[in-house]
Amino acid sequence: MFPASCARMRRAVATAPVAALIVIAAGCATVPQGHAPAPTPAPQPPPPPVTAILGYEAMADSLASVDASGLAGRRIALDPGHGGFFRGALGVHGLTEAEVNLGVALKLRDLLVARGATVFMTRDRDRDFLTPADSSLKADLTERARLANAFAPDLFLSIHHNADAGGAHDVNETQTYYKLGDSGPSLDVAQDVHRGLVRNVGIRPHRVSPGNYFVLRNSDAPGILTESSYITNPGVEERLRLPEKQEIEAEALCVGLARYFARPLPAIASFAAVLARDPAARAETTFVDGDPVLEARVTGAFDEASIEIDGAAAAPGRTGDRLAWRPSGSWAPGTHVATLRVRLAGVGAARERRLRFHVSGTPAMLRAATWPEGAGRDGRPFGVRVEIQDALGRPCPDSARVRLRGVRAGGLAPRDTEITAVDGVGWAYFRARPVGRDTRPRIRVVLVARAAARTGTDGDPARDDPPAVRPETLTIQPSRPAARPTSEGAAPARPTSEGAAPARPTSEGAAPARPTSEGAAPARP
Repeated sequence: MFPASCARMRRAVATAPVAALIVIAAGCATVPQGHAPAPTPAPQPPPPPVTAILGYEAMADSLASVDASGLAGRRIALDPGHGGFFRGALGVHGLTEAEVNLGVALKLRDLLVARGATVFMTRDRDRDFLTPADSSLKADLTERARLANAFAPDLFLSIHHNADAGGAHDVNETQTYYKLGDSGPSLDVAQDVHRGLVRNVGIRPHRVSPGNYFVLRNSDAPGILTESSYITNPGVEERLRLPEKQEIEAEALCVGLARYFARPLPAIASFAAVLARDPAARAETTFVDGDPVLEARVTGAFDEASIEIDGAAAAPGRTGDRLAWRPSGSWAPGTHVATLRVRLAGVGAARERRLRFHVSGTPAMLRAATWPEGAGRDGRPFGVRVEIQDALGRPCPDSARVRLRGVRAGGLAPRDTEITAVDGVGWAYFRARPVGRDTRPRIRVVLVARAAARTGTDGDPARDDPPAVRPETLTIQPSRPAARPTSEGAAPARPTSEGAAPARPTSEGAAPARPTSEGAAPARP
């Protein structure tokens, strides 16, 4: 054993210098002098496989532990997505989204009704809303939105189940969408319902997002749309086939709705435009004279209030539970839209109220001008632009009838006409043919009446009395008639004395007759 060990040691000692030289040579060939070799990065471990959480195991919250008293008297519209011709997403083993949406909605309806809510369902069976005249998806969605709005709900809830756009079957997620642009009650209810789904259906990941879906943006009420899970995941599909799993989702939705309606939210009891100078003024939507004030009354505690007037933000004044706002000047004539929003910090927002009203400026002035400027001199048709303005020079938006009548209207056609001015502007068209030098037709512009009719007691349209507006008069200066040509080479006749007719042209080459004494006719050639 010992001689063999010595031989192995001698071979190892002999090969060590050779190995060292090889290493040094390799290092000198690849690393510049004075630089350390770059470290070799360690290989990254592969990402752990993502396992979708299927959910629907069991309820974490008991319905009995949730205060559902706020549901009593509430009006809730449920929209089971798709149905009939529109099957929605399709599971790997043939389960359709339309039937799952309906199953969950029917179970949720029963839970809500048992707690005192009034529930409307856009469909309670497998159907669509297509007609022979229109078989488009938009027609189906339009009818759903119309039916829900006619119910005048406190909340609109559309129930859906998702599909992966890329065709993957291992994706699962809970998504809740609230009406785009409504960061008040729609977002508040979305947060409560989403929390109920996440806690009780138990799917991760999850998110709340604004949604621009047709049924949401066309809902008059606060609205949300739920995508509780992905039916294209085979494991989720098999669970959604079971009524008891659909029951879990329905109970989770009910928990979220109960928590939202249990919030001590403020409410806008009234919001109207009234005349400030009348203490007993009623709410109106049309104002002919005067500047209205926006007034509101709020029930419940609140600490934030804002008004949006024609898209511009404004801060109302507050006295107790009442709010008021008026412009610094006069309202511009036309239709105005005001939106009131109220919120209690840490609790939530009241349902916003929107008000539309119309301010009609009283006609005070007429303005008229030919177009193009100086028109009528060449005998071609020309236009007359008529403007109706209020005392501040602003256009009166209400329709009005205006009469344009010719005065000394030789050569003017038509001599009398009526037009309707819309948004304070109307157009009439004339032609002025050449006339004598001293004839200048005029157009008298008169406001006849406001064309916007109101209804009399007998049901017939009643005309407004024409307001006292000073008429406007336009003077048209058409071209003079062309002088008759003389014989070849002859000069045109000179004008006669005042009042005398011009001399007739003489025969070829002859000079025109000289004017006679005042009032006499010219001599014949």
